[in-house]
Amino acid sequence: MSKVVLKRVQQKLHRVADNLYRADGTEILYAIIKRNGKQIKQSLKTTDRKLAHRRLRDVYDQVQRRTKAYTPDLPFVEYDGRGNLIGGLAKRWFDLGGLTWAPSVVERELETIKSLSKYFGHLTVAEITPDKVEQWALGRAAGCEASTFNRDRVRMVGICDFAIRKGIMLDNPIKDIPKRKATKHVPVICSNIVMYRRDSSATNSSGAAGSVASL
Repeated sequence: MSKVVLKRVQQKLHRVADNLYRADGTEILYAIIKRNGKQIKQSLKTTDRKLAHRRLRDVYDQVQRRTKAYTPDLPFVEYDGRGNLIGGLAKRWFDLGGLTWAPSVVERELETIKSLSKYFGHLTVAEITPDKVEQWALGRAAGCEASTFNRDRVRMVGICDFAIRKGIMLDNPIKDIPKRKATKHVPVICSNIVMYRRDSSATNSSGAAGSVASL
């Protein structure tokens, strides 16, 4: 059987307004904004021009915040030699959220961050891409229960949403990773159970039990 090779078709973008472009194949509108010598491109996920303009303003505001607060070398998490959380994006999120958490929640969130750090701990904010997150999701899903995976996923979404609000990230790289469905365990009910009991009044002369009760 011959091997089928799929090639990604590069779409051409045509300018329709300032920072607004339309793809010639899908008609999807894109925001393209230049800041500090870099080009930021983001799909607006619509073909409607009015809606695209509203979303373009949101993207522009995000880019403005990111330009001021963007720290690409900020690590996802930092620990000291004793395993204490001391820095990184996760620490900033944890410090703010922890203001209202009960002690039991604090301990649970520290464990979740430690779990995430096993994959993301060596990465900086700029290195946490959708591809990296997808690799994490595939590996994590294969090694844990659905509830554990979903807990880690929700926490990672929250940390990245925090980064977006602070202008550290422009987009959430984990937003397209779906939740896992928990496997339901159906109990097996046995039928036609036969119980044998020894009844002294029903014993025959040979000593064998002569009574059988069915449930």
